[in-house]
Amino acid sequence: MLFFSKRQVQVVNHCIESEGKSRSCLKCRESVPDSNRPAIDNGITLLVINTQAEPASLNLPSDAEQYTLTSNELEGTQVLLNGQELKLGSDDELPELIGSPVPSGDVNLPATSITFFTLSDAM
Repeated sequence: MLFFSKRQVQVVNHCIESEGKSRSCLKCRESVPDSNRPAIDNGITLLVINTQAEPASLNLPSDAEQYTLTSNELEGTQVLLNGQELKLGSDDELPELIGSPVPSGDVNLPATSITFFTLSDAM
């Protein structure tokens, strides 16, 4: 289980490894205006890589958007984002990456997954 406090996040980049089972990295986000979304200030992105063949859990200090990458086969060619297959469009355009809102508290991470959490106003 990983927990971090809003008051303790004072770093630009930081990575930790949890007993060889998972790797977690924090990165402060810059405020970049986007035509589809409002600019996000004081946010962080948390990356958690669960390398185990079993699910893991994480305690989020605030609401977030979750982007979890998984595959039905560890060395397969199909990649799922939050359970939906990622694939190119008819003209090879990239798909839209849509996160799933998650409330603060315990979050389950699938086995052998890569998850990004974006937290707004975390600093």
